[in-house]
Amino acid sequence: MLFSPAVKSIITVDIGNSRIKLGVRPSCDKTSDASPFRSFSGSVFNASPDNLNDLTPWLATQISITEPVGWFVSSVNSRYLKKFEDWLSQNRPQDQVHQLVLSEIPMRVRYDVPSALGIDRVIAAFAARQFFGPRNPILVVDVGTAVTIDLVHADGQFAGGVILPGPEISAYVLNERTDRLPSTHWDPARQFTYPATNTHDGIQLGIEMGLVGAVLAVYFNIVSTQQASVENCPEIIIPKKWPDSLVTDSIHGITQKDEENKDPELPVILITGHGCGQLNQYLRRCFAQFQYNGKPMQPVIRNCPEIILSGLFQILDQLMSNQTKSCFDGNI
Repeated sequence: MLFSPAVKSIITVDIGNSRIKLGVRPSCDKTSDASPFRSFSGSVFNASPDNLNDLTPWLATQISITEPVGWFVSSVNSRYLKKFEDWLSQNRPQDQVHQLVLSEIPMRVRYDVPSALGIDRVIAAFAARQFFGPRNPILVVDVGTAVTIDLVHADGQFAGGVILPGPEISAYVLNERTDRLPSTHWDPARQFTYPATNTHDGIQLGIEMGLVGAVLAVYFNIVSTQQASVENCPEIIIPKKWPDSLVTDSIHGITQKDEENKDPELPVILITGHGCGQLNQYLRRCFAQFQYNGKPMQPVIRNCPEIILSGLFQILDQLMSNQTKSCFDGNI
């Protein structure tokens, strides 16, 4: 049993390498849609791993403080997980915690050493596949402390991907390992144009264009190696750190009018979160240099809000449904 009947609210927790993100909805609310491409139906909170006491006032607005809460946790950082567990022990000893493991995610994974795979990558891939179904391959581009570009086959299998330094790490290393390149604080809200005329902008523009190049390289590698034909191109999902200002609709990331103007056979790029430059525009310009059906390629670009938290709720719902079924079958 994941949580006892005393638990009335469940909070999903995404513990990453830079922050801890939480989402809450009533456990009895089966009407909330956890699709990663629709408005998240609960409240979302970003916590600093070094100041978890900020959670207390937020929780007071979300739940009954006296009732036990179920915490459904995904973690890729053991030190931050320990901090979170210590905070719970000191502040909410009545609560119940379930840490998700890879074997609980209903998705086939092809990876040499599954225990070395960041569980957040599979959660995002699972949520993406739940939305798109068995149609095209999908690229899930996750921009965080590290950048991962993962492939989900059309048959639903997680197939691995590539890992490269995230924007903050890239900027930090350029300063640390050179004599004259300055320390550059990553400013995802700014817009940059080529060529940059000062060193700070040159570093940030270089990092952004490097990310664009990585996405394009992976995309066309899939096509050229016949893992997907041009008519069956991978969807592209970018679940973190790109500004809401880049999308035209906060739910789907694109207006219906824009949707009608796009070729449905081409990839879909999904953008979420807040802040990381002009990836949307860069990719559009780059794809437009390629011809498809006698015209420039124009893949649909969509927003993908809170993909990890949404994926956690989807997995939680399936686990609880299976648990209920097992109870009726007399297996528990």
